[in-house]
Amino acid sequence: MAEVNRKKRVNGQRELSLSFLYDDINQDFMHDIEFGWQVLFKGEWYTITSPTYALDGDKFSVGVEAVLSFFVDMNGHYLQDEVQDKSMTPANYFRELFEGTGYSYVLVDNLSANTLNYQANQSKTERFLYGIDRFNAEYIIRGKVAYIYGLIGSDKNVILHEDLNIQDVSIEVDGSGFHTWAKGFGDKDENVEDSDYKLEVEEHIPALVAKHGWIEGPAIRDGSYKYETNLKSAVKKQIENSLKISTTIAAVDLSNNGYSEMQFEEGDRIWLYVTDLKQNQQVRVVEIDENFDWEGRLISSQYTVGNEGIAARYKTQQYSTLKDFRDIASGRKTLEFNWLPEAIKRASDIINGNLDSHFKYGAGEIIGINRSNPNGYMRFNTDGLGFSRDGGKTYRSAITYEGIVADSITTGTLRSILIEAVEIYGSDIYGSRFYSDNGDTFMMIEGGNIHLEQSNGRHLDISPTGFYGRNANGDVRFRADSLLVTAAALGTSNSNVYLAADSENEARVVDINEIPSDGVASNYTYRPIRALGYRFKPNANGYIGTDLELRITSSGFRQDNGDIYYRYIRAAGYYGNILEVNGGSILYLRTDNRVRVMGTGSSSSYSDLQAQRYLLPDGSNAFSAGTFSTLSLQPEEGEGIKLVNNIDLLRYTSNGKPVYRINGDDIAVDDVVASLVKSVQEINTEINQLKGA
Repeated sequence: MAEVNRKKRVNGQRELSLSFLYDDINQDFMHDIEFGWQVLFKGEWYTITSPTYALDGDKFSVGVEAVLSFFVDMNGHYLQDEVQDKSMTPANYFRELFEGTGYSYVLVDNLSANTLNYQANQSKTERFLYGIDRFNAEYIIRGKVAYIYGLIGSDKNVILHEDLNIQDVSIEVDGSGFHTWAKGFGDKDENVEDSDYKLEVEEHIPALVAKHGWIEGPAIRDGSYKYETNLKSAVKKQIENSLKISTTIAAVDLSNNGYSEMQFEEGDRIWLYVTDLKQNQQVRVVEIDENFDWEGRLISSQYTVGNEGIAARYKTQQYSTLKDFRDIASGRKTLEFNWLPEAIKRASDIINGNLDSHFKYGAGEIIGINRSNPNGYMRFNTDGLGFSRDGGKTYRSAITYEGIVADSITTGTLRSILIEAVEIYGSDIYGSRFYSDNGDTFMMIEGGNIHLEQSNGRHLDISPTGFYGRNANGDVRFRADSLLVTAAALGTSNSNVYLAADSENEARVVDINEIPSDGVASNYTYRPIRALGYRFKPNANGYIGTDLELRITSSGFRQDNGDIYYRYIRAAGYYGNILEVNGGSILYLRTDNRVRVMGTGSSSSYSDLQAQRYLLPDGSNAFSAGTFSTLSLQPEEGEGIKLVNNIDLLRYTSNGKPVYRINGDDIAVDDVVASLVKSVQEINTEINQLKGA
């Protein structure tokens, strides 16, 4: 094997480049090397993505490009969900993301929630890096665990000086996203659909504007910003970072000469002094390019310091060739909620994999150093035990007489009097009382009771018996229990709203002050219902039940003075036994043509009409008989001729012919015709009698 090149970046992938030369040792596997093979280097697994086969004369070699297996494995999972302007905490986001991947995560630092937007059909690699960016986080992959920090690396008291330990230096400037001012939008209610941002700010840096003018940058849209000062600080930070400058340094490796602190990790902060380039400041290592010999010994290293953006821009396209590669991690099982077995395996790999430890025994202490990586440092004395990743400058994992400090603690059972945490997750969490307070709202969980409270004193109490919303003085604003549910409105965004009662019972609208009561219908004061209309069961009759009358009145029912104003009813028909005038003396039947009395269910068969009197429109009797107007079914004999003889006629001529008219306007033609018919009947009867005589 020839030299090995390894690249490490802040918030970027780790890459290996190496070549295998054909010899007696390598000949058995070189022809089989292919995409998906894994390489173990310095305790980390890499997956080969680009094997290259070459033949130089009669010399055969295979060159491979490999990336940290974490990225390949995560790229083997695609997500089809999507969100828009949704606020999420880092724990919620990464917990869902890592499910089913075989990897776990540890939130080392406290990271704030943020508003997220992402599309469907994205790999978990893309989503992971998107989450890291949105939560302003950085990460380190160790084994099967992603450690997520606010800032990785350590502060090192190391100076890279042009006269001591620097071979050459170059500076690169990226102004493609440079701007001098930008807008910010915040304070958005994520629980309200289509809500607007309530907070809008503009920020600029006067010195940059004076030199370069007004150059607008992309706006920050984040509903989690509730205060103007915080949003302005975020916009200002974006402007400051819009001009990216990076410095590449080829350093002289002095780690083999007793200067173990000269080995850096990505994210470390060091001091740079180069007079000609006007560099005299603390800088950050954002990329490391290392070369090792075939035995793994470091030969040379090159560091890029400055802004991460220009140093390494992660492009997910380079992994697009892996999207059909789904089975590279054979034997991968579903991630257990209990991470203890994996943590034990990882700890065993770290300890058993260290074959280059060196211990020094001093007065009252033991110091352990990893010779292959002097930044791995352990110190043990009567005051504590510490493990360092920066050569003993700081101890992120330590046990002292004051307690335990660690990025991550994995244990079977953790017993404590008090646990303080930013977020706690688990399949079973037990405790007598849980508190959470963010200054604006407060939550307490005790047994089966939950108390939620706002800063204004309003609170909600939830228990097995129901939940109760109260004002600051304790008055009930709303409630829901087995006795009563109160709310300003009752509705649903899905379908119909149902008021359900069990068999043989009913829904009632009663005075709230009379609940509870005995359930007897007559013992309640009932309240009105207002609606556009009422529909009954399909294809069935509708029933309105009352012990007395059904009355249709004005919307106020009974007026203050006791009066009742009745309203009309419009319908296609009426079925009933009585039609009676309401409070007046006259009953009106209104029609544009006529009124017909028909048989039940018939429109062609007439029925009788029986009444005491029938009046004309002027109020006079339609039929006279003394002082009463009556209508008999059988007329009296002899009155027809008498009626005809009493008709007063007038004679005049027309074209020499006599014409007769009835004298007077008070005799109807129908009446005359009826009288003539009756008189003809009487004359015919008399003729028949004479013939018989």
